[in-house]
This record gives sequence, structure tokens and C-alpha cells, in this order.
Amino acid sequence: MDSDKLIPISKLIDPNQDDAYFRPKLSNIKENQILMELSYTHAASFTKYLIDTYGLEKFEQIYNEKDLAKKVEEVYGKNSGELEKEWLAFIQNQKGFTHEEKFKSGNFYDMNTTLIQLDLKYFEKE
Repeated sequence: MDSDKLIPISKLIDPNQDDAYFRPKLSNIKENQILMELSYTHAASFTKYLIDTYGLEKFEQIYNEKDLAKKVEEVYGKNSGELEKEWLAFIQNQKGFTHEEKFKSGNFYDMNTTLIQLDLKYFEKE
């Protein structure tokens, strides 16, 4: 979030775009790895937020559905953009990592260096 490199949830749940994030084919191997790692991290965090906030029962109703965007709105009564705003607000209110924690992660600073090189199209809202 600090680097303004947030992948819109709408892109991660769109069956026409998700491969570009979860299985990218960029020419730079490091950028490929970072985009894929970031995609899985965003998806996992968003999933955890949905389950913790709205319950496992609701999440099970959307899990593995074909038209996910439509199913999300049907089950949660909100579109993915509205849920994404809630999730981001929740994250903003969490305690951030200390310098020591970032350093211990092993690749935090290296990841940020590569992240700023990624094409901005991956982070643009629709």
C-alpha cells in the first residue's frame, strides 16, 4: 500500500484477466515472481478479510464460482469494489511492520525495488 501498487480485486476475480496476475508471462523473471507473489498475497488477505468479517458460510457460497463478480454481489450485497474499499480501510487501521520485521522477511526491500519497475497497467482501476 505504501508504494501505491495495489492490484484491484476486480482484476483478480476476472476470469479474462486473472492469468496475467496469478500466472504472469513477463520477460523479466524477477518481475514475474513479484507480480505473482503480490497477486497471491492480495487474494489471501482479501479472502481472510471476507471470512473474518462476514463468516465462512458466505465465503463458501462464492468459492470456485464461475461468475465470481456477480456471485460476490449476490452473496454480500455489495460489489467487489465496495468490499475492496472496506478491506483497504481495515488494512490501513492495522499496525504496520517494523523495520526489523521487514528486514527479517528476507525479500521485503528487494521486492519493493522490483515492484516500482512493474508496468502501472497492473494496478490501474477499471
